[in-house]
Amino acid sequence: MLEFRITLPIQMIVLAVVMIVILSLSFSIFTTSFAQNLSNDINADSLNNTLAESLKKLTINAKGPIVSMQNDDNGTWIIWGDWNLVNNASDGAKISTNPLSFLATIMKVKPDNTESITYKIYNFKLDSPFIKTVGSSSNFVFNGTATIKTKAGESSQVPIKIAIIDSAPITASIDLESGSVNPSWVPKGGTISIFVDDKVFPEFGSSPVYGIVKKAKIS
Repeated sequence: MLEFRITLPIQMIVLAVVMIVILSLSFSIFTTSFAQNLSNDINADSLNNTLAESLKKLTINAKGPIVSMQNDDNGTWIIWGDWNLVNNASDGAKISTNPLSFLATIMKVKPDNTESITYKIYNFKLDSPFIKTVGSSSNFVFNGTATIKTKAGESSQVPIKIAIIDSAPITASIDLESGSVNPSWVPKGGTISIFVDDKVFPEFGSSPVYGIVKKAKIS
């Protein structure tokens, strides 16, 4: 019977090879785990702070219909229309001067059709954003001013608040080389509230109007 024995130097070489394989696998697993943990460690508060400081990184293309009722000193109104909120992160020059573009057409009519008013909201200027991801949903609040146009004329610098609650969270990817955070949001459907300061523009009414956030089509 032949007996094979591994001498000490060969044992050391085999052990070294095994250690290299283990370390290589461990490094690969650690790198993957580290990247995943970085993404998981972006909690709501840190993501909110990042987005508030660097809103131009977040591309927004959201729209939908406006459908609600409103009660004010002039009675009850049926309200409908449409809205569009865009933040084109690829246009850095435009974003630096006017981060968001918000357009809305809102029509109000009395239930007996005796009176109707149409509002055009445009030229939105952002003052302060609040963006937060909560569980599997996201909250957006944009405070600013806009121009409102009716048949009677235009009113500029009207304080407006836009609040969105959507069923899709804000996600973020991290560039491991630069450490930069790249946020992303694709609407899955939700609600929007549009508040107009009735002290500055009493014609709109004291209560907000509501609409729907349409689910984005992914090509």
